[in-house]
Amino acid sequence: MRSPRSRDSSSSSSQSEGETAGRQPVSTSPTRYWREAVLLLVLVAPLLVLLAGNPIAQDARLNNYADNRTFLGVPNFFDVASNLAFLVVGLLGLFIGASRNGAWRSWLVAFLGIALVCFGSGYYHWAPDSERLVWDRLPMTLAFMGVSVALLSEHLGERLERLLLAPALIAGIASVLWWRYTDDLRFYIWVQLAPFLAILVVVFAFPGRYTHRAY
Repeated sequence: MRSPRSRDSSSSSSQSEGETAGRQPVSTSPTRYWREAVLLLVLVAPLLVLLAGNPIAQDARLNNYADNRTFLGVPNFFDVASNLAFLVVGLLGLFIGASRNGAWRSWLVAFLGIALVCFGSGYYHWAPDSERLVWDRLPMTLAFMGVSVALLSEHLGERLERLLLAPALIAGIASVLWWRYTDDLRFYIWVQLAPFLAILVVVFAFPGRYTHRAY
């Protein structure tokens, strides 16, 4: 006849074996991290390629526009007036589309940047030159950084927004200033290209946390 302690020990052992049998093994295969590896690659590889090459100067022909007609006293009228569309989209995003859901801070930055493109790009197209081009690129960079951080955060985790938004904005602004004072576009190209490639990776390889695609 078995003692109560023996029966308890046997029951505990059987329960432990059952839990072990029902527990799914945790995969430690390197292929489990292929998405993270691809994401890191598309962020780092373009920078290495650009740094391995020579400085990239701004093409002087960029400031030569075919539409140089003046209308209502506004030079390059259609180039200037077409920027009003950015103001409309930006304001709609600020007052309608940007709710406090998901990466809302990044979306607010993005829509604010889009609205400011109207003024920065309009100022540049009024009398195109390299100095005015800075004010064209700054708001566009803010908008692009905002969208990039928003999409990355909504696919990889909302905590990323607090970690990435400020550094991304600083990097974007710095890339424009670096180009202006060194006439080297490599950093600016990387800041524009790497987030775009990263967005493609996270959209197709990482599940979205939200079903909306209103933005």
